Amino acid sequence: MPRRVRFSRKSPAGYKSDRYYNDPQYIKFRDEVRRRDDYKCQWPNCQECKPNKLQVHHIRSWQQNPYLRFNVDNGILLCKIHHKFVTGNECHFLAIFTQIVLRNKQNDNGNSR
Repeated sequence: MPRRVRFSRKSPAGYKSDRYYNDPQYIKFRDEVRRRDDYKCQWPNCQECKPNKLQVHHIRSWQQNPYLRFNVDNGILLCKIHHKFVTGNECHFLAIFTQIVLRNKQNDNGNSR
């Protein structure tokens, strides 16, 4: 049975907010974010890289932005401690996380040539 997190409300666009972690699209999203972020927590000066301590975080809320759910640019890799710290406070980290993602994309594009 797929692991999922249930929310009691529907998103603004009317999509169900259930997350099915085994959904191929969601797996691909998480894998691409991990690769782009070099399998390390992206919080400044945090070097956590143990796979069991890392989580992909949606920069703009999963529930409130269904059109961005699988957009790799809306994901960032964080350790469990920093993920817990930012969850629910995404608006405060939007600018810095967007800058980090853009930097990582440029580095990733430069390495793939």
